[in-house]
Amino acid sequence: MHSDGRASCTAAPGLVPLTLGVIGHRDLLPAEVARITEQIRDVIVSYREHYPVTPILVLTSLALGADQLAVDACDGLDNVRILA
Repeated sequence: MHSDGRASCTAAPGLVPLTLGVIGHRDLLPAEVARITEQIRDVIVSYREHYPVTPILVLTSLALGADQLAVDACDGLDNVRILA
């Protein structure tokens, strides 16, 4: 975080991150959670494949439901950061 309150991403110097904003429903069907998480991960992986050097920043409010699934989907992905 910068001294003026702006968020920062710890990407390589000079690289501007691709920022993905997350919004979604809070009340998800339990039977759909795994499928939704996989679909979110697939989208992020697709961006990673198309832009292998560009850092990815996932912006989320960490609300219950889809926001938290997006965070779970990012687990273990290289050069992907979460900003909440």
